[in-house]
Amino acid sequence: MKPNKDQQKAVTHIYENEGTFLVAPMGSGKTVTALTAIHELLRDEVVTRVLIVSTKRICNEVWPAEPAKWPHLSVQVTACTGTPAQRLNVLQSPEAVVAVNFENLAWLMAQKESKTFDMLVIDESTKMKSNGAATKAVRHKLKQFVVRLAMTGTPVSENLEQLFYQVMLVDGGAAFGKNFTKFKHAYYDQDPYAEYQWEMKQGAEDDMIDKIKHLVVTLPEYSADLPKLTEKVCRVELPPMARLTYDRMEKDMIVDGIVAVNAAVLVNKLQQIACGFAYDENHDVSMFHLEKLSLAESMAGPPTVWIYQFDWEKTMLKEFVNESQDMILHPKSAGHGLDLTSYAQMVFMSPVWSRDLTRQCIARIWRRGQVNPCSVYTLIGAGTVEEEIVRREEGKATHHEILMGRLSK
Repeated sequence: MKPNKDQQKAVTHIYENEGTFLVAPMGSGKTVTALTAIHELLRDEVVTRVLIVSTKRICNEVWPAEPAKWPHLSVQVTACTGTPAQRLNVLQSPEAVVAVNFENLAWLMAQKESKTFDMLVIDESTKMKSNGAATKAVRHKLKQFVVRLAMTGTPVSENLEQLFYQVMLVDGGAAFGKNFTKFKHAYYDQDPYAEYQWEMKQGAEDDMIDKIKHLVVTLPEYSADLPKLTEKVCRVELPPMARLTYDRMEKDMIVDGIVAVNAAVLVNKLQQIACGFAYDENHDVSMFHLEKLSLAESMAGPPTVWIYQFDWEKTMLKEFVNESQDMILHPKSAGHGLDLTSYAQMVFMSPVWSRDLTRQCIARIWRRGQVNPCSVYTLIGAGTVEEEIVRREEGKATHHEILMGRLSK
């Protein structure tokens, strides 16, 4: 078993170019693609030591195990995690491929042994979409890496600004420069009446995409080969008293000691009431109904991934969920690095505002390796703000889908 045609094309790009931005949907084989490129670059002595940056779990469990699945690979990956002494031992060893988690990258780059690395692989580059500690640790030392590879399934989830640091880590600032403020003013206009409101300039999107096309390699989605996916919105009617509470909160922004100090808080409180509860200013819970939980309990049985947004939902799910077979996850923890193909049912206890995040969660069960038809259910309060959340997201392309469409032109 070897990489397929699309994966091999990506390997060639990585081998022949200083920087590559690999956009690969979940399950499309980005890990074996990267490992094949690493294998060939080490074999031909183009590079001598490779640093992989990923999440701690992926460093410990996925990267070290993957090479054994592919007979053509002769590389080994060693995780640089654990205590400082354990990490230093790995750095000082002759291991040619080392995987470190994002949280320890700054520590690693501060060690003298960091200078021995001449290839950088960032697995899930959106973890470095801002100028955080991990980004700062390598952005001023990029010249030591003769080959740089950033990988992600979803490069943007909110706006194209999120490309700035990801692209800079690949091309050293050639496309967008090295100063985020200058980049922002080059591509966006600031609203003179609202300090934090920015609007993309006319033609800026095309210009940005043109500047990075040569860096980007994509692996195709294989959804046509996957089992059937069924998505269903399940509405629950609020009981009369809960409906009265909801309407009072919507109108007056205060009910039973629960206060919404602005519009954003109001939306959050309304969604909480739609779920059956609300937090007050002390984070104490007021209960209003159990309709959603009753429906959720009726859906329990087959192995299920339960997606919650509020801690109260998680607490209540634990009352009836079989945690020995089911998983209870927050959308952000379900977004990256999990292969949940052993599950075929996912239930969102409430709709998620971000379509990108929703699709990432679903892709944890509906991806390559899944052999069973999958069902995804979203529970919403009928006639509540959750109707609007669903309405806004249905039929709306994700920022990632829009970007990929433009890059393919």
